[in-house]
Amino acid sequence: MADLITKYKNKSYRTIEWDLRYQKIPEEIIAATLSALREARAEAKRDKLRARRIDTAWAEIVEALQHERRIVRSMLRYKTAEPAPERDDLVNQYAYILNELYAKLAKRRKERMPPEHSHWVDFIPTRVRDAFEEAASSIPVRSRAKVKQPFERRLPLALYDRRKARLLRSTRAELHTMQEKGNAEAVDLLEKAIALIHDIPEGNHIPNTWHEVINDADVG
Repeated sequence: MADLITKYKNKSYRTIEWDLRYQKIPEEIIAATLSALREARAEAKRDKLRARRIDTAWAEIVEALQHERRIVRSMLRYKTAEPAPERDDLVNQYAYILNELYAKLAKRRKERMPPEHSHWVDFIPTRVRDAFEEAASSIPVRSRAKVKQPFERRLPLALYDRRKARLLRSTRAELHTMQEKGNAEAVDLLEKAIALIHDIPEGNHIPNTWHEVINDADVG
């Protein structure tokens, strides 16, 4: 298949057809060649789109993680008015976990496989998240010693806007399809999903699909 694509790169089907006829290739072989080439080009296009979607998914996960790492680095540089060893220890441990996760995700990204989660927080085991959240809540309150809640499923605003706009576009497209088919039940569900997507607070994580938005609302 790949050999056909390379052999006939940048050539139209009409040009290929006439070139083969000029070579006095039998019509049935010409037809089979063109059919195989169409299939190969279609498959190559699907592979390219899939690779682009995977790359975008990983890029957005890493973008949100890098945003969190920048926040934590600024916390590490911040000097509290009073000594806050518990706070400093927690921030250092949190920074270590984020650095380890970044290295892990960077390696996974090179494997070119789709990520199993859409937000970096979900790659952290629940027991680890719970332990950090408990530690953060137990830190004594001191003057100006700010402690960030660890593992929030947040997005930088530019990424939030991109993901929200993309999800709204795809959901509206599906709504239009269901309206044309006269599927009233699906239309009601999709209209509910669109309303819920609009209501996702600024900076909160935007799921990949409207189904997840509906499920999250039902669970909530």
